[in-house]
Amino acid sequence: MKYDKLINQIACLLLIVALTAGCKKQDSVGYSGNSNASNNGGNMNTNSNLVLGSNSPVASGTTLNLTASTITGASYYWTGTAGFYSSDQNATRANFVVADAGVYSCTASVGYSQGVTASITVSVK
Repeated sequence: MKYDKLINQIACLLLIVALTAGCKKQDSVGYSGNSNASNNGGNMNTNSNLVLGSNSPVASGTTLNLTASTITGASYYWTGTAGFYSSDQNATRANFVVADAGVYSCTASVGYSQGVTASITVSVK
């Protein structure tokens, strides 16, 4: 179909805008331990590792902190439970509750690369 290419280009453009337009920081969560991710392609250095960390387990009602290792020139995008998202490299989630526990993922990308993605599991004390 002649519109397939156009639709794919629009979808890619929307994704790029979402990842680089400075999504509003919402909240974030932590993790006990580190997670390494391998490179998925694009303009990223093939030796790039994304290492995540946090202050999990976290007491209910306190702030959970997510951290991601620095990759030069990268944009970061976090997603997680209960609609969580953040475009900060190191994100926070205030008033953490049991329903916020679970898996959080972070993607770091440079330019138009697919980037690297890692995930962490967050728990409540």
